[in-house]
Amino acid sequence: MPTDGRRGVGRSGRGAAARVAVFAALAITTAGCGGDDPLEAINPIGGLYNLVTYDGDEPPVTIEDGGGAAPTTELIAGLLVLSFNQTFTLAADFRVTDGAETSFQSWNVSGDWSTTEDDRNAVAFAPDSTGVAAFTGSVLGDRMTLSFEGVTWVLER
Repeated sequence: MPTDGRRGVGRSGRGAAARVAVFAALAITTAGCGGDDPLEAINPIGGLYNLVTYDGDEPPVTIEDGGGAAPTTELIAGLLVLSFNQTFTLAADFRVTDGAETSFQSWNVSGDWSTTEDDRNAVAFAPDSTGVAAFTGSVLGDRMTLSFEGVTWVLER
């Protein structure tokens, strides 16, 4: 083992080479199954999606109008992360205006997601968060449409 402080250099290179070899073997194995794209066979819809519309409106969207008597809440940004290990995080940022005071709040829900063999474009979300009901989505190309708590979210990769 070298004593010049480069101890991890060789190990990192071998680790990267091993990961490439494993991925290549997986790609070759899945490529032989019907000629599908190996990456799509692994996970065709995983990734990061950014909010495009909330119930048909582009952000910022007023989701609760206090009418001057109560705070007004606006959804200013949202994102959905579908991890390749079948977990998800749906997050949103809000601007809350109460009279002359403005504050910003963030919210997120996470859990597991899945598709079925019959319809790889239909996505079922099972939140881990207390009080958040299961919800569904559908993906078409780079666009994900969610039906979440009675509202339609459209997000794009």
